Amino acid sequence: MLYNLEVLNGEISPDFSSEVFNYVVNVNKDILTLVFNYDTCDNCTVTVYGNNNLTPGENHVLIEVYDDKVTTYTLVVNKEYTSETPVFKDVNSAKEIKDISDKSYITPLIGTLCFFTILALFCIIFHKKKV
Repeated sequence: MLYNLEVLNGEISPDFSSEVFNYVVNVNKDILTLVFNYDTCDNCTVTVYGNNNLTPGENHVLIEVYDDKVTTYTLVVNKEYTSETPVFKDVNSAKEIKDISDKSYITPLIGTLCFFTILALFCIIFHKKKV
């Protein structure tokens, strides 16, 4: 468990408490990596994930503290956009990406159109004319 956590190059909110596991950190557009100052127990091991090459917008940084158990602190890092950064609509999930690019309806549609075209041709060709 962390006893103290400071982000030296960003603003953390709410103030750190070892019993609170989710935080928001705001950083300016020049920050690529968060710099931490923290206190923990003597035999604890700390591993940080997702703290490289922070991109404009929302980033997620995890701090895992290993003692007798694993304690994870999640930092949602909001990095300012630069004037050169293109702003795109956020895609909230992989499912949304799949829904946008899913073209699985095309094959049955083509099959149905072919069936009705062939049926119409048979009707025209084999239709008996009245004399």
